[in-house]
Amino acid sequence: MKKLLDSKFLFIVALSLVVLIILGVGAFYLFNDDDATFVRNGYVLNPLSAKVEKYYFNENTGYRENLSQMIEFKDVDDKEVTIFKESFLHYLDGSMSFLKNGALLDLNSIKGGKAVNFYNITSKSIIEKNGDEYVIKTNGSNIKLKNFIGRIDDNKYIVVGSLEAKIPGNNANIKGDYFEVVYTEEGIVNIENKDSKYQVTAEGTYIYAGNVAIDLGTKKITSGGEDVMSITAITINGDENIEIVPADTEKSENGGGGNGTEDNSNKQNQDTTDNQGGDNTETGTDDKQEQKEVLTANLKEALVGSTSIDVSFDIANQGENDKFTLKVTNLSTGRTTDMFENVKSDQSIKASLLSPNTKYLFTLINENDGGKYFQKIFETKDFGISLEKNYVTENSISYKIIVGEDTDITNAKLTLYAFNEETNKNEVVKTKYYDIDTEEERYIEKVVTLASLDENIAGTHEVIFDSLDSNTIYTAVLDEFSFVSSNFKD
Repeated sequence: MKKLLDSKFLFIVALSLVVLIILGVGAFYLFNDDDATFVRNGYVLNPLSAKVEKYYFNENTGYRENLSQMIEFKDVDDKEVTIFKESFLHYLDGSMSFLKNGALLDLNSIKGGKAVNFYNITSKSIIEKNGDEYVIKTNGSNIKLKNFIGRIDDNKYIVVGSLEAKIPGNNANIKGDYFEVVYTEEGIVNIENKDSKYQVTAEGTYIYAGNVAIDLGTKKITSGGEDVMSITAITINGDENIEIVPADTEKSENGGGGNGTEDNSNKQNQDTTDNQGGDNTETGTDDKQEQKEVLTANLKEALVGSTSIDVSFDIANQGENDKFTLKVTNLSTGRTTDMFENVKSDQSIKASLLSPNTKYLFTLINENDGGKYFQKIFETKDFGISLEKNYVTENSISYKIIVGEDTDITNAKLTLYAFNEETNKNEVVKTKYYDIDTEEERYIEKVVTLASLDENIAGTHEVIFDSLDSNTIYTAVLDEFSFVSSNFKD
């Protein structure tokens, strides 16, 4: 009996110690005030979403690493967000930083047989956008870059500069200031930026920066048609890399997060003695009063499409301390989908990658006084494309693809499926033929792209699928819509 009591006692003691340890760790995690903070307004991309999804954050918002080594913070909509630690922070002024240690390769340093410039970079550095170049401030000479590639993880990169991307299935190259690149599985790559996202085969996907080309299939960087190196040669914390030491380590201690004490040109001016909320302000003396001119912001022009909305504003009597930010909110989800900083009068602003037939609230906020100087709800248009069955014969089906005149669509894919009873799945229909040259049987999938039918996308296009089996149920699917600045799978 005594042994039994002793064993129970020891069990209770051990269990109590475990509980105390768990509570101690949990309490430290929950109540530790030493959060890092974002030094500027910006966003981070969600690589797991089917289309572009941006999580926006405000300057001085705190974030922390949880027990799963993920980063948590509250976005501008006060919703809890969890992101990978291996993320890039994009600021609204075009600057960026790494959320953890990474490495950079200066693509403009690739010239002939000369040595190229590799850098080690930490979360303490901000890559400042300055016109058409980027500047990293250091304790020594500042580093200036035009085009570069960064690596933050074994399978995650970012290419920055004046870029064009060639995507399989797209006739036109896609331009951008940056592209995040994630190798998700063997032969498949996600390539995205603020305005577009594609999940494609790595083979046949290229990013061009000046005279440098990056083949995402082979992972080779070429210059002037000659192979220079592989992007895998960019080594994080590499001994051969140049160390980037921030200009002021103390003030940028948490780097991309910062500690809220960094003095930078983008910090909001807290002087609120000027115009408050756009109200008329008067100052006076014993003899007379002077009336201050009212700060106003009115919509000048709006162009609403199916996946984008272009707007411009007429801002009158804007003071030097007045700084406007445009916030775009999806009313269906309640989430902020886009933000634009330093909005100026007559400036053309395009909110892209929006969903068709969806209402969005546009709010123009003066950061100086917090006033909302403009609010309006816009509803995006329909896709402007439809599919109709034309006729059916014993061994063929005809469809009509009808595209509106004012559509933003540049391409789409029509696929014919048949149900396979053995696999219980819809499978793409294939036509078998005999190749005389190779003396082999080959198969062609019943897939047609809209761009291959006619140079003029708008109008009615007939597609005939022939050589089909009689008494068989077929399903046609029109998807993978491409637009001027985006693409949709559904």
